[in-house]
Amino acid sequence: MENFNIGENLETIKSLSNQITRTYRGVLKNERHFKEKAKSLGVPYSKNTFNTGIPNQVDRIQNTIKHIQKIIEDANSTENDGLETDMKKLIPMINGIKFSMISATTLEETVQLHENQSENEIKRNLYNKVQKTIQEAKIKKYRNCRDEESQKKVGLLGKLMGKEEIKNEKVNQMNLKIQLAEAAQPEEQENYSVKDMLVDLWVCAKTEFDGYLTPEMFKLYNAINQQYKPERSRNFFN
Repeated sequence: MENFNIGENLETIKSLSNQITRTYRGVLKNERHFKEKAKSLGVPYSKNTFNTGIPNQVDRIQNTIKHIQKIIEDANSTENDGLETDMKKLIPMINGIKFSMISATTLEETVQLHENQSENEIKRNLYNKVQKTIQEAKIKKYRNCRDEESQKKVGLLGKLMGKEEIKNEKVNQMNLKIQLAEAAQPEEQENYSVKDMLVDLWVCAKTEFDGYLTPEMFKLYNAINQQYKPERSRNFFN
């Protein structure tokens, strides 16, 4: 008990309370940022601070701090002959202070973890959206090509020359491309790179659309560029 200084621990408690408040405000600020980012990119975002247990942790720590502070202040205001008795009440509170300090450190780690997970979730969902947009663009193209080929009329002479079989073969090839495109599933990535997503859009434009982006791909491409300017290496379509 003689090593427990009331004044020093009051200052520790006040500092700890301020630290918790700043940290929690930082969490809420980050969450607003990620929600706005997800909205601008048109991707889902499921992280919610009020579902992470952080508010309960903050409330628990702050309630512990208030309780500790009151007991210390009461003990500090008593007469000397009763101070020793009152200070014995502080023995379990000392452990409470230590617990609160450990919890505050954990809270900071939780905030950083929350931020990292949020960014990774958005990039993962963005990657899936890029792949889905590319997939849908290909399927639409292949269906249009198939329908266009199917509607071609083959005359008697053409049939005699085997053009009907050629037409049917082209239609079958388009049907196969559609089936393969519909069956394609995005592969899980160890790291979701914005640069790689832009490259995927660029490759699709080059190989499928004569170097042009479809309206849906163009909209997504611009949204990515707006949100991740520092991460993109160059504008592929300038």
